[in-house]
Amino acid sequence: MAFEIEPVYSGKAFWAVKDMLAKGKFEDGSRIVVLHTGGLQGAR
Repeated sequence: MAFEIEPVYSGKAFWAVKDMLAKGKFEDGSRIVVLHTGGLQGAR
């Protein structure tokens, strides 16, 4: 499933998680939670 995210705040957060996954920062089978706490300020 593809979805759009705004590039300023959420985009950076999701990029960081993707980067950490690529670098093997999480153990196999780990559950990863990304908590988005707010609006679309970066999409204005």
